[in-house]
Amino acid sequence: MVQADLGCPVSHQQVRHFANQIAIRNGFPEGVGKRWLQSFMDRNKEVKTLPGKSMDSDRYNGASTELIKAFFMLLSMPAVRIVKQKNRYNVDEVGMMEGIGLNGLFLGCKDKKSVLIRQPGSRSWITILECISATGKVLRPLVIFKGKTVQQQHFPEKLDFLEDWEFTCSEKGWTNNHMALIWLKTVFIPSTKPENPKEPRLLILDGHGSHMTEDFLFECYNNNIFVLFLPAHASHVLQPLDVAVFGPLKRAYRKFLSDLASVADSSHIGKITFLYTYDKARKEAITKLNALAGWKATGLWPVNLAKVLMNPMVTQPPKTPAPVVTAISPAKGKNSRLLMTPRSSVQLRRALQAVPGVVSEDPAVRLLFRKIGSQLDSHNFETERQRREITIMQLEKEEYLPKKRKKVIYNGNAEFAKVPAILKAREQMRKVLQPQRTSYRIKKLKLEDLCTQFHLNIH
Repeated sequence: MVQADLGCPVSHQQVRHFANQIAIRNGFPEGVGKRWLQSFMDRNKEVKTLPGKSMDSDRYNGASTELIKAFFMLLSMPAVRIVKQKNRYNVDEVGMMEGIGLNGLFLGCKDKKSVLIRQPGSRSWITILECISATGKVLRPLVIFKGKTVQQQHFPEKLDFLEDWEFTCSEKGWTNNHMALIWLKTVFIPSTKPENPKEPRLLILDGHGSHMTEDFLFECYNNNIFVLFLPAHASHVLQPLDVAVFGPLKRAYRKFLSDLASVADSSHIGKITFLYTYDKARKEAITKLNALAGWKATGLWPVNLAKVLMNPMVTQPPKTPAPVVTAISPAKGKNSRLLMTPRSSVQLRRALQAVPGVVSEDPAVRLLFRKIGSQLDSHNFETERQRREITIMQLEKEEYLPKKRKKVIYNGNAEFAKVPAILKAREQMRKVLQPQRTSYRIKKLKLEDLCTQFHLNIH
């Protein structure tokens, strides 16, 4: 149970393996029986089988009480405390896939082992930058496509619902230094300008590299914006967008996309369908109610340290383990069985049986040997536990050894694409295509006329 509280619960297989190793050390080379695990759980009613929920180890370790308390100390600074509720904002990016993965059970011919499924759409990655205030205000989104430039064919004919959206592209479909700075200048600063220019603003965000550039911080300084970075890998407990907004957003997006796939299985899901679907999911999930819930659950507004410390995902400081007591080896006797040093309580009982009856029947001696045997078993258990920890540490060391890195080259864009620019590009494309189509029709008519004349001349 302590292991589970530390974020590393043991599976059924691991428990059996652990028990087998202890049994072998205790003199049972065949290990434990098939029903040992069930018997173990029957004997220990406080233990039960639970479903696991995966979480990155860095995120788990990042949400520690010490880091969270240090973060709230920054929130309690006088300059930050005077920032009004309406001037507090949280920004983060969320990643979406254009298509969806389909698996499960399907109907098909009984002679086949499986059936192929046509997946509706690609698996291209799209990043959206969202921002909410502590009063529930939602800023316009920035959509980042993967590619070099924004293409007009990625958008539907009717662009009314995208009127205030921003669009851009990057090589990997992620945000970069230039995009973060342009977003700050063109979206955040104009959209959040307080009525009184002297009122400070607070922008809470993760410590992504694109947010920590000198240009980004200098622009915030010039506009009286305090920037507060969340502790590394702690956004799942401290970021309002992560806690109460992005979860419902992704569920709604998958739901609408699945509904579309169930109606038209063979339809292609590309960027046009993505925009329609994400817009519907955004209207359902990024609401004032969810935004306020996120700020409250994280304890960021109203500021409440106790609220976030009660989150079960916050890790408590580790307790100092009790010192390991070394077992005392019994004295050797004349019997051949006693020439071998007992390594478990089982071997100790067998050695005791070889001792003359008067000694072995003495209650005080038997009590002493039971205590010694218990210490031997504890020692074996601790030895096996330490062996496993050493193995895990060796594997972790190998994982964290420096490896060659390849720099990611981002594609810088001068400005974000908006609906007017998309319409202009579309109109230019039509003007280019129109002469080509007219020329093609003239050539086709001339060819048809020649064919007609040739046909008449023959007859």
